[in-house]
Amino acid sequence: MTALLATQALCKSFGPLVVTDHVDFVLWPGARHALIGPNGAGKTTFVNLLTGNLRPTSGTISLLGEDVTSLSFDSRVRKGLVRTFQINQLLMALSVLENVQLAVLERERVGSRPLPAVAVQRRAAEEALDLLEAFGLAEVALDRVATLPYGRQRLVEVVVAMAMRPKVLLLDEPAAGVPPSDSRKMMELIGSLPGDMAVLIIEHDMDLVFRFAQEITVLAQGAVLCQGNPGQIVDNPLVREVYLGTQSHG
Repeated sequence: MTALLATQALCKSFGPLVVTDHVDFVLWPGARHALIGPNGAGKTTFVNLLTGNLRPTSGTISLLGEDVTSLSFDSRVRKGLVRTFQINQLLMALSVLENVQLAVLERERVGSRPLPAVAVQRRAAEEALDLLEAFGLAEVALDRVATLPYGRQRLVEVVVAMAMRPKVLLLDEPAAGVPPSDSRKMMELIGSLPGDMAVLIIEHDMDLVFRFAQEITVLAQGAVLCQGNPGQIVDNPLVREVYLGTQSHG
């Protein structure tokens, strides 16, 4: 089985400061993987390296078995690597439906055209509405994003990402700033994602992490401290020392 996403000896330095230190990492088809670590562990830098927002100092990144280390962010998206951000990137003045429709048009590489054909726009709108229905958001399809509660906006951002038809989906703190009721909806949405898609979640909410993840990687000072299933992570004394403290998760 070919890994969907993998890194080998991935490093990133800013002058003398090493922020990613020889990280080996693999996401297999169907993975439900969490990346955790204390503040300053290098999680955001690592994700930015995966997605092409940053170039590594050394090491390699492969996507579906292809070396993509030198490819741009947009090229990786077209190959199936899609992310959400800590702060949502939605177009607030447009409707929910329009945001998802634009993602569909961008996936079809017609989003930058001044005026795509009416038939193309209609098909994109129909697909966008189907996605919103599938993820329980059809009722707000015509609402402007700016009028939605923040938690709903985060849900919409995941649907926009799904419109890109990702093979690998990176969710960067999807529950940040989201109230508990919408956090539960977020978990339901994530739980309904296609089983063959690899999902990596970067999250500080340990309850969410332990409900979601089958595998967890812990970063500390830019390097992999350990990796394992949730039970192994909870029982690891190093993790308890640097991150979890005395907190226990069932």
